[in-house]
Amino acid sequence: MHPDAKDALLLDPIKKLIRGDRLATLWPTFSPRVQKRARDLWQRGKLVTLERICGIVQKLGESLADFEAELNNSPTPQIRSGRKKPVRSIVTLC
Repeated sequence: MHPDAKDALLLDPIKKLIRGDRLATLWPTFSPRVQKRARDLWQRGKLVTLERICGIVQKLGESLADFEAELNNSPTPQIRSGRKKPVRSIVTLC
C-alpha cells in the first residue's frame, strides 16, 4: 500500500472537519443530538455555522453554558496577511 493512501482515501469528510483546528475544542461541548443534527445538515450540503448550531441547541432546550465557557477560553485567531484560501464550510461565531 502506498504511504499516502490513508490521506487520499477520505471516507467521512465531516470527521476531518470536526477534528480540525476550528472545531476540535468546541464540538465536544454539544450534545450527541445536536452533533447528529449538524452532521445531517453537512451531509445534505447545507452551510452550517456555529450560529446555526446554537439555534439547534436552543430549539432543543439545551444549555449553551459549556460552549460559551470553551469559546471564552479559546485563543483568538491571528490575522494573516495575503491571499486567503476559500473555505467551503465557513464557521462563524454566535
